[in-house]
This record gives sequence, C-alpha cells and structure tokens, in this order.
Amino acid sequence: MAVAGGHDHVVAASAVGRALPRTVVDSMGTAEVVVVQLDGFPARRPAGVDLSPGIEHSGAALFVVHELARNVDWIRRTRPDAASAIDTLLEHPTARPLPTRPVFEFGESGGREPRWLPEAHDLDPEDLAFRALVDCARVGAASITRLRALDDREPTPIHAVGGWTRSRGWLALKSAVLGEPILALDETEATAVGVALIAGDALGWHQDAGRALGSGDAPRAHAQDDAHRW
Repeated sequence: MAVAGGHDHVVAASAVGRALPRTVVDSMGTAEVVVVQLDGFPARRPAGVDLSPGIEHSGAALFVVHELARNVDWIRRTRPDAASAIDTLLEHPTARPLPTRPVFEFGESGGREPRWLPEAHDLDPEDLAFRALVDCARVGAASITRLRALDDREPTPIHAVGGWTRSRGWLALKSAVLGEPILALDETEATAVGVALIAGDALGWHQDAGRALGSGDAPRAHAQDDAHRW
C-alpha cells in the first residue's frame, strides 16, 4: 500500500489529534506549523489561515505556517556575533524576564525578508539573541492563540512535535511566552506514524493512535519543571 499526501506537519498533527482530540499541535521543523482539527468547517476561512479537509474525520484541519528556521538562520547570518548566544539559549532554559518591545520583524512566506528594528542596534550579542528568539516564539504563540479562538470549547493542552522539540531552551521560551506548558511528544517521527495510521485505515488495519505514538492509551509527553526535566 502506498499513501501519497501532505502537508507533512498536518499528517503528524492528525496522528496526535486521533489520540488527543481537539489539541493544538505545534509542529516545529524547518517550518513551524500550528494545526488544530475542528469537527466542522468554519463559515469562511480566516485570513492567513490555511484549511484542508480533516484526515479520517469529516471536519477540517486549520493551520498556520511560519518559516522558523529561515528566520533563525537570518539572525545568525546578519549578526554572527550573536550565533553562539543563540546556540546556548536554544539548549539551556533561561529565567530572564521577557522583553516588551520587538527587535526585528519576522520574515514570512511570500518572500518578505526579516528586518532589524532600530532598537536592535545598541544591544550586545547576548541580549540581541535572547530578544530575537523571543520575537520568533511570539509569532508561533500568536497563531496558537488565534487557532484556539476558533474553537469555543474549553482549551486543551498544547502538544509539540518535530525536531525543535529537542531544544529545551526553545520549548521553555515558547512556554514562557504563552504562559502555559507545552507538552512535547517523545515520538520523533510523528509524520511517519501518521502515514502508517492512514495506510492502516485504508487496509482495514485500525490501530490505537495513543499506543502508536507512545506507550499505554495516550502518547508519552514531557514538559518543563524546575529541574529542566523534559
């Protein structure tokens, strides 16, 4: 059986959504894609939000795409003096207070390049790295808040998948910006699991998504605590 399809982030989110219905999935890879599964279709597609039919359900998948890796690479390239500070911040959580003002404009799909704001010019490399990563985190956090607002039921916890979930500092930063934990799944190949579940359904071989993504009846997930245990 061959299954062809995409978007890969949405396929990964479909696997998580089977095990944890209505959860917002923050899929962090070369792109960051925030996905929510709805039981039905909205009356109209919200501006800036992509929409596709649900996978193995009659509702819709709504998602927002951000070019996360491109923006972080741009920060490194245009301010190489801050590159080592970025590496440290992505690896190790920090308790620094969040800044109130942005230092750069996030570049989005369609060719709009990132741009440093005047406030960035007087910052030392460590401060610049921290504030620029906060700006990146706020872009994804805004999409999580926006997609949650499309579902009038009680919000569910946020779950993250993808390569960037291995970055303890990045998850801690996203959690701080959102003001709540982000639960990162232990499964590192959620897209492959999603494809396997779809193929199984096509063959009449129906599997429990929670067991496929982890052990037991729900996916294994980990979140930050004071000891930085993930």
